[in-house]
Amino acid sequence: MKMKWTEISITTSYEAAEIVSNFLLELGASGVLINDEVCETALHDTSSPVNSVRCLHRVNLITHFPTDDLIGNRIAKIKTFLQELQEIGLEIRPAQIEIKSITDERWSESWKSAFPPLRIGQRFIVSPRWNKITPSSEQVVIWLDPGMAFGTGYHPTTQLALSLLEEVISGGERVADIGTGSGILAIAAAKLGADKVIATDIDKTVIPIAQENARINGVEEKIEIVVGNAFESLSGRYDIIVVNILTKVILPIIPDCPNYLKADGLLIFSGILTEEMPNIESAARFNGLQIVKTVTKEDWVGVSLSLD
Repeated sequence: MKMKWTEISITTSYEAAEIVSNFLLELGASGVLINDEVCETALHDTSSPVNSVRCLHRVNLITHFPTDDLIGNRIAKIKTFLQELQEIGLEIRPAQIEIKSITDERWSESWKSAFPPLRIGQRFIVSPRWNKITPSSEQVVIWLDPGMAFGTGYHPTTQLALSLLEEVISGGERVADIGTGSGILAIAAAKLGADKVIATDIDKTVIPIAQENARINGVEEKIEIVVGNAFESLSGRYDIIVVNILTKVILPIIPDCPNYLKADGLLIFSGILTEEMPNIESAARFNGLQIVKTVTKEDWVGVSLSLD
């Protein structure tokens, strides 16, 4: 008898995507497929002589649960959780939920087909372990099974950070990865030749996931993964500090960055929307940092910065 699954699709804001994804995993989801939707544009601020354009970035989260006696309770819990997020002031719009039934074969095929090997930059290939890959001697493969933590490589912000990392690591560096999620950027740094990487995340549930991903990629001895908020778990100075999180989280930590960066070191920020760049530039200048390089993909920006 074929097993039946219930596919739950939630469309929400980028800001809320990580916490909603983690909640789905806590409910027992085996994984969460994260799709960044094409942004909508809307005219607003009609009082202004020139209407400005605002991008409403939406993320589609898709997960599957067995169609059993618990499915109704799980759906009710998801709806309640979204309502609670809204009540505490987190932007979750549009918070749409779609539900449909699928067979076991369709679930498996759909899940795997969504994650082909992905080439990023000049050297990286990010792929789940079920794909068969024969890389060249110059290519760097990061094995990463999707769904258990943010940072699968399929989102533009992660791709921008990987592209910038690829350009600045030559071997022997000391690297800090703030907000590591799945550990993908820490793994990338280690595989490119960094001597030591410390990766931190405020969410303790992702730590064992990042540790397992480091083990799968054979770089666990190079990477220390710890619970911590921003720089609280770090000491000393680093050749490279990489931060792939939301702008509203990046801005408050910019004043601390010069205290942890070597004189000739580099900062890498990603997770920045195009319209947020003026805030990043202003905060960087005020704290003695200068932008070295800017890269873009869709509506996202990645930057590398150095000390003035």
